[in-house]
Amino acid sequence: MGYRVIRPVFEGALEDLNRGVAPNGERLDGLIVYDIDRLTRDNRRLEDAIEVMQNFGRPIIDITGTLDLLTDNGRTVARIVTATNNEQSADTARRVSRKIEKLTNSVERPSLVCKVPLRVRLALRVHERTTPSGHGAPH
Repeated sequence: MGYRVIRPVFEGALEDLNRGVAPNGERLDGLIVYDIDRLTRDNRRLEDAIEVMQNFGRPIIDITGTLDLLTDNGRTVARIVTATNNEQSADTARRVSRKIEKLTNSVERPSLVCKVPLRVRLALRVHERTTPSGHGAPH
């Protein structure tokens, strides 16, 4: 099961947009983000942002010009881009996790078994079979 990262700055920005007032008391007409990827990688949060934009008429735009939540087509593109970014992030997390596991499991641990050459092991087996107790020659 997945989890949602708590993003207090994002939540606060949406609350400020709802009220139309910035934390310093100035009027807030919209939100400018660097890129949609910096706004969110979570479709549910994107929908929250779209809802605020639609209900309160306060646009959310990016400086790269790719984010357009003002039009139906722009919102559709934003949803696709957000879903793709989310998948890429999840893929990266899986790759990093596998690499860490592989590195953790590949660390050489001291062996409790002494590495004995094959001919010595064969000689020991032959010796064990030829002694009555199987534990070596009697003293």
